[in-house]
Amino acid sequence: MEHRPTLGLFRVILALVGSNRRRWKYQRLVAAFFFAHTKMIVKMSRQTGKTFLASVLVALYVLCGETVIIAFPTLKQGKRLLLGESHKRLVQLQRFFPSLLRFKVDNQEQILCANGGGVIVLTTHKDAKSREGYSASLIVIDESHRAHKDIFDELFPVTFAQEHDVKVLLLGIGGYRNSLIHAMRRRGFTVFSLDGERIAQVFPPYLHSLKEARESLTEDGYRSQIMCEDVLSGEKYIFDTIPTDLSIEKIRPCPYAGIDVGWSGDETVVTIMHAYPKGKIIIDYMTCRGAFKDQANQIIEFLRAHHVPEPYTMIEKNGIGIGLIERMLDHSENYNFMDIDKNSKRWLVEEARRMVRDGELAVTPEFYRDELQGLVMTTKDDGTIGYEHSDYLSSLLMTVANFVYA
Repeated sequence: MEHRPTLGLFRVILALVGSNRRRWKYQRLVAAFFFAHTKMIVKMSRQTGKTFLASVLVALYVLCGETVIIAFPTLKQGKRLLLGESHKRLVQLQRFFPSLLRFKVDNQEQILCANGGGVIVLTTHKDAKSREGYSASLIVIDESHRAHKDIFDELFPVTFAQEHDVKVLLLGIGGYRNSLIHAMRRRGFTVFSLDGERIAQVFPPYLHSLKEARESLTEDGYRSQIMCEDVLSGEKYIFDTIPTDLSIEKIRPCPYAGIDVGWSGDETVVTIMHAYPKGKIIIDYMTCRGAFKDQANQIIEFLRAHHVPEPYTMIEKNGIGIGLIERMLDHSENYNFMDIDKNSKRWLVEEARRMVRDGELAVTPEFYRDELQGLVMTTKDDGTIGYEHSDYLSSLLMTVANFVYA
């Protein structure tokens, strides 16, 4: 297909994959910005379709025979999110371009189509190796507010050293002062910010998500995740290293569970922990979404499969979680739940960090471990400490709360 990616072609592809037309009122702003710049930062609030838009751009470039590199803080995220969504878009387009988009390579780290276009997945995690051997027409880094400048330079050492026509798109929310988003502003990147309140003005269904965000996030969390502001001055990883095993005697484990209830359209996370006399190990987790009644049934089945006693299950009680708690209590009144405020969250995080430092906590699922190791603790100029939001961290804290509030 001898075409260059253009805004016109993007709109055609968007129509072919069945985009929500009501979202086009703000998606068109992002698309026009993308095609007008070479190196850009797009900051959009949570649950507004950043990954979907990026997947359409990726599919467009592949259809035009180009190579795209997509990068995430962890490879697990890249495989689960943007690569998965891009794969869906390409499968949708195969109905219209079967010979061009026939997969020659289709695995967890790469897609290669018959027309020569393809996708490569890399990681911006701190253990990443140099990728200077790759060349691409488009580089997309999602969750870039969690990627660091030095990691980016190691991944793409020639990106800024040559005058080649490569587009670089950084997607994220609010950026920390030493994050990739903040650093790239000083290196010729143009910033486009579209906060949740502006989106709600042209896409009213998002008002419900705004209401949930105001009820569940701290002030700084709302400013960062919804208003896309840079609000914090310093950061470091919450968990530097989390072991995958403990040198302890593993007999007669006692199972516990913690549940973080997700927003509308977001995931609920359930964590299973085995407690031993001298340590605790996260052994499994599950995610679910949808109607609270359906979620409750899935969660109860999962807890029973792991033989978790009902009193050893802790659910975060907040404005969002009440519906799920009510459905759980319909099955049994023995489930526990608790409110989490800033102080109790800080205390639980520090207890979890202490357990890791003292060799009392390990995490077996690789993806779960990567999620926790990618999180950061932030410190404002006045010394106030905050923690990056993560459904997995919140679920872990609920599991830990089983012990500290027993």
